[in-house]
Parts: sequence; structure tokens; C-alpha cells
Amino acid sequence: MSKVKFPSSPPVSILTPVFNAARFLTATIDSVCAQTYPHWTLYLILDPLSGDESGLIAHAYARRDPRIRVLTAASPGVSAARNCGLENAEDDYIAFLDSDDVWLPEKLARQVRVLEGAAGGFCSTSFRRIDTGGVRVGRVLSVPPRISYQRLLQQNCILCSSVMLNRRRVGKVRFPEMGCEDFALWLSLLQGGSSCIGLQQDLVRYRIVLGSRGSDKWRSLRETWIIYRQREKLNRLRASATLGIFVVRGLARHWRF
Repeated sequence: MSKVKFPSSPPVSILTPVFNAARFLTATIDSVCAQTYPHWTLYLILDPLSGDESGLIAHAYARRDPRIRVLTAASPGVSAARNCGLENAEDDYIAFLDSDDVWLPEKLARQVRVLEGAAGGFCSTSFRRIDTGGVRVGRVLSVPPRISYQRLLQQNCILCSSVMLNRRRVGKVRFPEMGCEDFALWLSLLQGGSSCIGLQQDLVRYRIVLGSRGSDKWRSLRETWIIYRQREKLNRLRASATLGIFVVRGLARHWRF
């Protein structure tokens, strides 16, 4: 694959929450180190309740590469970890990567080029799912070229590990302390006037892990309902109709690996 050219080289801060992630963390960090775009800082944010060897792995990488930094969140939970990263990150460009997902080598370069050349406040990409061993690779799950607030309400088509945002354009952001916190934040940004560019290129591998938050669909539906009612203030009728569309679109999108 040919290298992507971009007009400038703004630094990117990458935020990775880490909770009992030792099984996959090495592959995740390696995918960042393999990026063709070299101007990044990776923040590995340890959950204070993490009890495996994740911290040892994180510190070992930080000793070898000065672009890798290790933080510890003040309280448990993925929102607290991401917000800790946002508070410490020094760059305008912020990318998110979960500790069991991996990027393809040109992910950062292609998103920087898009955000430098277009007016969008943030950008997401297409992706494929992989199994726990990283062996089985599913079909491409594409993202719409432009994602509106109404479109996102009806289907969460933005994968957190695919997102890069420009804080100069979206302003100060924080993840709410609730379930599906990334979905809630993207809705807030779009409702506030920011735009999301969908980069229709397969640049991320989303790992399916049994027992993870992403694999519990009933929990996700309950949390989506709470977002509709409490944050987006949809009345019960509209929330029910929107959730119905959400379920149908989700089944159509994920019916096969």
C-alpha cells in the first residue's frame, strides 16, 4: 500500500483505557507503533481496579518508546479513564483506541489527511470484526459518508476505536458517566453543530470478546433507552419508535460475522 500524503503533520493524542487487558494489550500497542504516521502520543490510562499484568505491559512499552505514557485514572470506569486522558492530552487531534482493538497501519495518516482537508469536527472509519485470536476476520462494516444527528439516533454506526476528533472544532469534550458513553458523546457533538465525516475505508479491527460490554446486546439496548429518555429528552413514543429502528438496523448490520 502506498503511503498517504498529507499537507501538514499535526500531533495526535491517542487515548486507550486499560482494565484487565493483558491478553490483548500488546497487539493493541503494537498496532499504534506500526502506524505510518509517526506524530503521536499514546496515553495508556490504567483503571485503578485493574488486577492483571496490564500495568506491567504498559510501563514496559513506555520505557522503550517516549511517545507512550502511562496514567492512572482517579476512579474506575471507562468514562473516567477517557476523561483522564482528555485532561492530560496536549494535542488538538484526539484518537480513541480500546485496549482489545487494533488499527491498520495507515489509520492515523488517512484520518489526519481528511480532517486537515475538510471541515468536519470528527471522523470515523469503516472496520471489520475479529475473534479473540485475531484469526477470523469478518466482512467490512461501512460507515455513512456523512453522519447526522438523526441518522446516529437510529443506529450507532460510529465505532469508538475508529474516531479521531479535532478539539479546535468540537471544543472541550468529556464522556458522561453512564453506559454507552461514547454514543452519548457523539450525539451531543452532532446536536451541538459539529459534523462527522465517515471515512469509508477499512482501517480498524474490532475484537469480539465474550463477556465484554460490547457483546452484551441487552445491556446496550437498556443503556440506549436511557440515553434517549434522559439525555436526548425523547418522549416515550418517539423513543420507542427510534429504538425499534435501532434494533432493526443493528440486526441488518450484524446478522453475520
